[in-house]
Amino acid sequence: MTLAAPAHAQSVPGWAPPPAPPCPFEAECGVVMPPLADSDPLGRTPRATYALMRHTGPGPAVGTVAYNPGGPGISAIQWAREMTAFLGPDFDILLVDPRGVGASGPLSCGMDDDTFIRSELTQRIQLAVCGENLGRRMDDYGTEAAADDLEAIRSRLGIEQLDLYGQSYGTILMSTYARRYPDRVRSLLLSGAYPQDADAFGRDRAAGLRNALRLVCARSQGRCRGPALLRDLRRLAVRLHRDPVDFSLTDAYPQRLDDRLLAYVTFLAAYHPARYGRLPRLVRAALGGRPDGLVRLAKKGLASVASLEAVAPTDAPIVSYAVYCTEAPLPYDPAAPLADRRAAFARAKAAIRRVEPFSTDAWVKAVGAGGQQCLEWPAHRLDPPAGGVLPKVPTLVVSGDLDAVAPPADGHAVARRIPGARFIVVPNVGHVPEFDRTGCVARLMWTFLHSQRVVVRPCLRHMPAVPVR
Repeated sequence: MTLAAPAHAQSVPGWAPPPAPPCPFEAECGVVMPPLADSDPLGRTPRATYALMRHTGPGPAVGTVAYNPGGPGISAIQWAREMTAFLGPDFDILLVDPRGVGASGPLSCGMDDDTFIRSELTQRIQLAVCGENLGRRMDDYGTEAAADDLEAIRSRLGIEQLDLYGQSYGTILMSTYARRYPDRVRSLLLSGAYPQDADAFGRDRAAGLRNALRLVCARSQGRCRGPALLRDLRRLAVRLHRDPVDFSLTDAYPQRLDDRLLAYVTFLAAYHPARYGRLPRLVRAALGGRPDGLVRLAKKGLASVASLEAVAPTDAPIVSYAVYCTEAPLPYDPAAPLADRRAAFARAKAAIRRVEPFSTDAWVKAVGAGGQQCLEWPAHRLDPPAGGVLPKVPTLVVSGDLDAVAPPADGHAVARRIPGARFIVVPNVGHVPEFDRTGCVARLMWTFLHSQRVVVRPCLRHMPAVPVR
């Protein structure tokens, strides 16, 4: 590992930079840190750690791909091997773990390890304490700070221009960098994109979910009908709200399959499209008094958030809240007194009659919409990334037509804001389309990065439908 001390760091008695994290295979690694005057002598200094994998092919590199997998709060460095395999020997690859994430030192704010499988009220209380503990430090972990760190790393390494590749929230980060440093961008590749100003209550996501369920059934050769599935989901949600099913992850963690958890499980299918094909049978079984299949699916969904300690070595859920609560559009003024925030949130939510096929309350709690979890955070000024014109560079925006996390309508909205951008919707895939098993979308993206051209492959028209079982 090569760890160059930042030029602006100065030594003072009793203070030293954090220890260097492990470096991926065959990479050059380093750390950028803010000026010491802005740091915390107790060792909580924000830092951004990077790994640069040099190309191994003959001749100069085609380009330097800077990749971010989203989140916010997901480590890029943990994807070193996968990105090397995907991009091959012709590219240099720059991976940066943003402040508070992975190799940059996971952000902590004193939350209990099992916070996210406890009651909704407990989660809100602990998030409020988290916000109090972070205090003004939560401003150090935003999107613009991450973009500026990437620019500092680019400058240090002497890279002329970057090919920016972002997935999910990474599309916001890379777009922010492109606005702030347009001359340093060679191309933009945005996968599963959504705009910074997406609907606060996630109604775009609900529309994307309804569309995905209809499409899966329309392509099922008669095994299900979209309108009937949506009606069944609504009936089951009403029933589970009235009569939830109790279960547990372990003896210590009782859970309840209610309409909120049903909405959460249904929404998660966008990350695992095969689950769309299981929903018709599972929903019918639950309506018939046999909810065991849905309970098993709920356990899988909850298992991914069961332990902060298990996630922290690579990802940092707290960073996602630090970014969301300070940048996302909210239906209330986060600088207002708490009572005013609660009243404004209640009025805004009450104005929404339903978010089909679920109640507004179930949907908002299921997908973390409306900023409800940020209500009790310390009063602060909303600080979204600054606007600006995106550069006219070769740009490809790709969405999956089964994506409810960043629905195609959101991807199209992003593409319209970038001069000359190409927008492609891939059938039968969910969030982040290149995860499809055929490799077709990955080849499309690799060709774009390599040639700066969009070559629509015939395989895109023949993506296998989600099987409905």
